[in-house]
Amino acid sequence: MDGHDSEDTKQSTADMTAFVQNLLQQMVGFLTLTSLGLGITASIDNHHMVLCLALSLVKLLCYAYLVGVSPTRNHLYYHDQINELEQSINDLRAEMGVEGTPPPASKSGDEPKTPAS
Repeated sequence: MDGHDSEDTKQSTADMTAFVQNLLQQMVGFLTLTSLGLGITASIDNHHMVLCLALSLVKLLCYAYLVGVSPTRNHLYYHDQINELEQSINDLRAEMGVEGTPPPASKSGDEPKTPAS
C-alpha cells in the first residue's frame, strides 16, 4: 500500500514539474511574440516582470499541490520554503529597481512582541 502511494506521489510530482516547465516556456514565448508583434524591443524589465509573475504562479501551484496531494505533510515547513522563495523574488526586484516592489514578507516567528502589562 505504501509503495503504491509512493508511486502515485512520484507520478504527481513528475506531472506537476512538466506542467510548470511547460507553463514557463509558454509565458516566455508569449512575451517574445508580443514584443516582436508590437515592435517593442525586449528589455530586461519586461523579461523580469514575466519571470516574477511566473515565479509567483509557480509558488501558488506548489502550495496548492502540496495541500492537495498530502494534507498530512508539514505545511509550516513548506510555507517557510515558499516564503523564502518569495523573499528571493522581492530581493531580486528591489535589486533591479522595479517599481512597486512589495515589502519583504514577514516570517511567522518575526512578528513584534508586545511587552506584558
